[in-house]
Amino acid sequence: MNPRLLLLDEPAVELDPPAADTVYGLLPSLARDKAVVIASTDVDRLAPVATRMIVLHRGGIVADGRPDEILRMYSGNGTYPTTSVGRIFQ
Repeated sequence: MNPRLLLLDEPAVELDPPAADTVYGLLPSLARDKAVVIASTDVDRLAPVATRMIVLHRGGIVADGRPDEILRMYSGNGTYPTTSVGRIFQ
């Protein structure tokens, strides 16, 4: 089975840091032939591999764009996104 869409919810939760890095390191290769959508609070690991991030707050979308844009938007105001959905496409 080779689905065209892979949905992951907190794929590295409860993993030690090296194992979490391994999981996130595999995502770009998985995205070569499918869309990968990840729900995660681990923005630091999600941002480097995602091509798009959507930030959710209280059930609504508060930001949608490239990870660098999202992080820049939050860097100056003292807050940080806590729940994000990332999309990885190659």
